Amino acid sequence: MQLIFLKIARDELAEIKRFYNRQQAGLGDAFQREAKFATQLILERPLSWQIEIEPTRRFILNRFPYKMVYWFAPSK
Repeated sequence: MQLIFLKIARDELAEIKRFYNRQQAGLGDAFQREAKFATQLILERPLSWQIEIEPTRRFILNRFPYKMVYWFAPSK
């Protein structure tokens, strides 16, 4: 399985990281680590999280008030 981020999502992740690093040194890096961990879990178990709006699912980050919305398309 492959995880593909839309450009708008990549831009938003980068902006959130910059925002948190401006608030406190290293906090944006912590956000980035948590986002990477979330993507690993999504890749390992894509059907484990709640449906947001069919066919999308959501993964809620633990430490930060954000969620990742994704959809799973089985490989052909």
